[in-house]
Amino acid sequence: MNDTRQLAVDFQSGAPRTGTLTWGQLAIWDVLQWLPPDDTSLTLSTLLPLPAGTTAATVAAALRALVERHDALRSLFRFDAAAGEPGQTLVTTGRLTVEVHDAPRGLAADLAAKLRPELCGRPFDLASDLPVRALLVTEEGSPAALVLAISHMSVDAWSFRVVLEDLEALLAGAELPAPGQQPLDRLDYETSDLGRRREERARAYWTEQVRETPAAMLAELPQPSAPHLGWGRIESTALAESVRLLAQRASVAGSLVVMAGAARLLARYTGEEQATLRLIVATRFTARTRRFVGAFNQNALLRVPIGADSFDDYLRRTGLAALTAYQNCEYDPRAIEQIVIDTAAERGVTAGGYCFFNDISFEPPRPADADREPATGGDAPDPRALRADTVLSVPEMDQVPKGATFFLFLERLGDRAVLQLCADRRFLAPRSATDFLHDLEELTVAAAVSPPRPATLELP
Repeated sequence: MNDTRQLAVDFQSGAPRTGTLTWGQLAIWDVLQWLPPDDTSLTLSTLLPLPAGTTAATVAAALRALVERHDALRSLFRFDAAAGEPGQTLVTTGRLTVEVHDAPRGLAADLAAKLRPELCGRPFDLASDLPVRALLVTEEGSPAALVLAISHMSVDAWSFRVVLEDLEALLAGAELPAPGQQPLDRLDYETSDLGRRREERARAYWTEQVRETPAAMLAELPQPSAPHLGWGRIESTALAESVRLLAQRASVAGSLVVMAGAARLLARYTGEEQATLRLIVATRFTARTRRFVGAFNQNALLRVPIGADSFDDYLRRTGLAALTAYQNCEYDPRAIEQIVIDTAAERGVTAGGYCFFNDISFEPPRPADADREPATGGDAPDPRALRADTVLSVPEMDQVPKGATFFLFLERLGDRAVLQLCADRRFLAPRSATDFLHDLEELTVAAAVSPPRPATLELP
């Protein structure tokens, strides 16, 4: 049994504003409309231990400053029947009510962990409720842990991290950098002449790429009578070390190595000479958007010919193709989806089965020796010897990525790589999601230990 009370956090900031949704907000709005009304799988949350000496007043002041600082945390979202489209309203005054639970000494973290699913398990009423909730756990009256939950309509993974950085700084009394661009200011850009010209270039790019995308990586599969999705997970030191070696040799990011390897393997699985991936992009390309808090993710379309050059050269080519894809990932998502459907239909293809890659690792900076020159000779680690501790598993998952026949998540890329794959079994048949992850590790290890020849993998 724990005592429960409430902490009132009143806020006041700015002037009322309304508007339609930004491109990034519209993208997540459509996903949320597709999910069941009571679905909370996309809610973002964290459990934050509080240092000794933290007071309830400090917590209240930090939360107040956080909500006043970021418009997305005090915005309401509803469908405007008169306008025929969803919109947003910025709330300038209000109250965030924080539940406070007291735990016996030494048990605050346990109680916070127990209460966290309850805080996240209630759907947000986006039209009337603030999109943020907080819960404070105390020990004998002293704040010890804070649980925060925010709707995906208001933050994506990147900006959730920004929110947490700001919250920790506010709790510590540290100075904050200037806030990023606010969502309604972003909307002003998207509806400007410059924003529209940028979108027009993106539409032309997507039209061109969809015309050349292999049908297997674009076509919708027949609706099954029973679920056909299969999940796989890999935890691999060998993959992490191989990625590090390849990234150093080609002077590219580690996530690009994973993405390029997945594209190369997709082409092998489907018998194609090229591969196309839809990349989930944080879209923070400018100083103003670097600390933007809001739903901002969009898709980039990467199409890369596989070729017969070395894997290192292939990585560099993929990097250049990815840069072009990123330059064309800001647009009205509904307009782009219609372009995909119409362009595919011109080829006799019913679009709807896409191959996605999503880097959700957000790794903190690695130790200084992570940037060391690749070891050589007897000092060089052999990734093949590290495969003994690789763990392949089939996680129990009930979330289904929308419109995907293949969805690869890069969860971690440090000393040990962690990836999860959700794929339609018919798309990978006769292989499975775990087979693909196993083959991705094998392909990457082979490339890392056999430069500069092309990395090859004979599939059964």
